[in-house]
Amino acid sequence: MDFYRRLNAHHETQGFQHEQSGLPLLFTGAFVYLSGVIFFKLDGHIPLAHAIWHCCVFIATFLQFNAVDTFLLTN
Repeated sequence: MDFYRRLNAHHETQGFQHEQSGLPLLFTGAFVYLSGVIFFKLDGHIPLAHAIWHCCVFIATFLQFNAVDTFLLTN
């Protein structure tokens, strides 16, 4: 019985041992999201601030999707 518990625990931890080279892309995407919030809050004060916010959201989504797709979903 203990063997099956250990086997299951080993299988569950395998998901956390992926290559971590995609982390810079994830953090860059998070930084782009956060910088986009500045433009979102300055809407009305800066021309085209809302459009710049949309561009930040698009770029951050693209970066984070590529990080997950390339480095996590390799199979």
